Amino acid sequence: MKYVHTPVLIEPTLHYLVPQEQYPLMIDCTLGE
Repeated sequence: MKYVHTPVLIEPTLHYLVPQEQYPLMIDCTLGE
């Protein structure tokens, strides 16, 4: 899962799939990896 390479495409996708409450946490996890 290398979301960092496609931030523009992944951000709106995560916004739909992940609740706003977990959205920031999801970003932190992907950036951490």
